Amino acid sequence: MSFIDELLDCPTEITYLSGANNYTWLNFANGRKTLISKPLRYFETRLDHFIRVHKTALINPQFVRDWIAPARLKMAGTVRMNCGTVLPVGRRRWRLFIENLSATAEEPVETKPGKNDPSVIIVTDSQTKASWVRKGFQSKFANCLVNQLNQGEVIPDLLFSLPDDQLPALILLDACSSTTDRMNTLRSLKETPRLASIPTLLLVPRNTPETVNLAYAGWANSVVTVMEDQAIFTRTMAQLGHFWFHLVALPSRN
Repeated sequence: MSFIDELLDCPTEITYLSGANNYTWLNFANGRKTLISKPLRYFETRLDHFIRVHKTALINPQFVRDWIAPARLKMAGTVRMNCGTVLPVGRRRWRLFIENLSATAEEPVETKPGKNDPSVIIVTDSQTKASWVRKGFQSKFANCLVNQLNQGEVIPDLLFSLPDDQLPALILLDACSSTTDRMNTLRSLKETPRLASIPTLLLVPRNTPETVNLAYAGWANSVVTVMEDQAIFTRTMAQLGHFWFHLVALPSRN
């Protein structure tokens, strides 16, 4: 077996590869780097589950921490690896990058945060968005229960009748439509002492500063920009699940 074959025999230890002319750096999870006198396209053909994000970079999707979408149509995006390295994502490769990343994600990659399964309420009149929310959260937390409501005005009365241990861990209000209903729902929740501690997030389209300002003025816990793209939307939901169920200390419901 050749030296290169030995290196590629355990591709799960490779985080990303960076190329320059006819040479390629292999970067490993333990911090080791190896320079090989082969072009990046050679490794692209050998590592079929890796993603080519740029003419100079090939990544292992299992080591992706997060990314930033292109600020404008003709600009590149970026992806940050678990090691902290930030790599460019070519503007022509962005959509394929997101699609491949979504397709190669393991399910589930995390477990539920406590002894009770997390639950989410999404207020939206879009069945499509509700299914994307469900797919995104359950890709990270397989036992997560996602319930949809079309109108938010019923939430306070509905939740007030539930015992504390059955209250949702998170409420999402889709303000891409029916903005008035979502703002009224937010205000009702935050004005009700027993429900005010439930993290409540608004989902908004891009370039809506007025809605963003109103949401934070109404004590929204966070305002999240979403796109009408299934792969990007579901990945955003998975990131929200990771943040709110894994990193953040949530109020006790016991």
